[in-house]
Amino acid sequence: MTEGAHISTTPADAQFAIAECEGPGDYDGIVAAISAGNIPSCPKAIVTNFNLPLRDQQGVPQPQYSKPLIDAGFQCLTECYMGDNPNASPPRMDFTGRQCGWASTSPVFGVYNATLNSYASYMNSFPGWSAYLAEYIL
Repeated sequence: MTEGAHISTTPADAQFAIAECEGPGDYDGIVAAISAGNIPSCPKAIVTNFNLPLRDQQGVPQPQYSKPLIDAGFQCLTECYMGDNPNASPPRMDFTGRQCGWASTSPVFGVYNATLNSYASYMNSFPGWSAYLAEYIL
């Protein structure tokens, strides 16, 4: 995973690439790489909390900003860090991703300030889930 602005530095032999998209700086870096034709050819995704510009300051999704990412083939991984934000549940984040234009999303469960077990009720509904900071769950 890399900050959005570094997506263009993905090694040519990468199996996949994940760009962080947590705000305007990350977003602008991804879009600049897309515009320059400098994104990897491997499968790619953003991992996001839907901050600006994907949602406006009132929290309303802005699909015109996700469209260039979707058109460039970026899948959507949602930051479901419920230990920090109880409202960042997988269903709620998936709903936001769909409002932004993605056909589907996959949650990333944040396991700081929460345990992986606290997400157990979502694991079957979202089979493509992953865990962030999984090294801390043992």
